[in-house]
Amino acid sequence: MARVGFPAFLYGGGAKQEGTIKLNGKLVMIPASSENTFSGAGLSVEMKKGDDGEDTMIVRVPGASDELGFNGYSTCNS
Repeated sequence: MARVGFPAFLYGGGAKQEGTIKLNGKLVMIPASSENTFSGAGLSVEMKKGDDGEDTMIVRVPGASDELGFNGYSTCNS
């Protein structure tokens, strides 16, 4: 994604894994804290599976009072 685009997140989906998120053009590695939840240094990312094939990524940034939510797809079958 572009530097000014939505964040991209790469993860394995299970516990004892690590996720990598691209925020503001930088890659940030985050350890898994539970299944589909990743957190470290105050930053957390939670992936929620949707019934309609779309998933939701919830990002909580340290020092921010609001959380950020993004809808999209976490798998590609092509």
